[in-house]
Amino acid sequence: MSWTETAGEISRRYPEMDVGEMKLIRSCRAVMEKYARHKGVSASVEPAAVSKKYNQDGTVESVCLIELWDGEDLTPEKILAFHKLDPEKWQVISYTNNIWHAMTGKEQGNQRRQMYQSKLVAKPKAGGISLGEIDRHFRQLDRVYRHPIVFPPYPTGSKMAEVNIADLHLGRLSWHGDTGYNYDHKIARDMFTGIISEIYHALKVMPLEYITFVWTNDFFNSDTIAKTTTGNTPQDTDIRWQKLFNAGVEMLVDAITMLSELAPVKTFYTASNHDEATAYHAIKYLEAWFRKDSRIEVNTDARPRKYLLYGNVLLGYTHGDKEKP
Repeated sequence: MSWTETAGEISRRYPEMDVGEMKLIRSCRAVMEKYARHKGVSASVEPAAVSKKYNQDGTVESVCLIELWDGEDLTPEKILAFHKLDPEKWQVISYTNNIWHAMTGKEQGNQRRQMYQSKLVAKPKAGGISLGEIDRHFRQLDRVYRHPIVFPPYPTGSKMAEVNIADLHLGRLSWHGDTGYNYDHKIARDMFTGIISEIYHALKVMPLEYITFVWTNDFFNSDTIAKTTTGNTPQDTDIRWQKLFNAGVEMLVDAITMLSELAPVKTFYTASNHDEATAYHAIKYLEAWFRKDSRIEVNTDARPRKYLLYGNVLLGYTHGDKEKP
């Protein structure tokens, strides 16, 4: 019989004893350990199975029996693990422990253990970044990354090509019934890939000195966990913010890698009203990604205007919301 069934049967036969599950476990453990010390051997009683109750508000109530060595710290992460809850996905609201002590046998050095009846209330973490998700992202992209198949680079030429992908608004959700067309992050990704591929084939025949890749103009549609712009304007979004960032930087890595097979690539940051923070995180990501590639120049300067002089031509870049009439 299980501990619960055994306690129930004792209470049925001997109602005056008032034996609960935890009291039964403590009594059996004490008797077995006393016997073990007398015989000079070790003995253990298996902790009770974890009992969980899931509530409508998303919280979970859990009860189990745990043991720690004397002096061992009892942290919230350890409590969650004892209750078989992933510390990355759950956070402690409250927990209560009823504590008593027991001694091990000679084989374990007659050490004192702290015994706990642990009662836990926990809730799922909201809006946090899962370390597992980050690891999966890099495992898929960095550790096994294979860039697209491209042709050998052309020799250094006498022209600069500007590849300007403005206002992609990756992650925006539109329905044709409201806007006349459908749009989401998958449609945006396919459109972006198609444009880069078309430009790639057009540039193959040109004698290029380098390519200026411009993308930080509302590349991402939202900038916050609450799915708003930088200025907190609500947005219709079809994807979680963590996945949105991962999808975006993967697209940028692919595009820059393809273009770099034709000529060196320069890219930079200009602040935009939809994604001022997220785009800056992305440019820093690209700086780290291409840190060992001498053909890629990533300018992470945070100023909202950028200027480029090529020959006797001055090019200026900014986002419209930053300029006065």
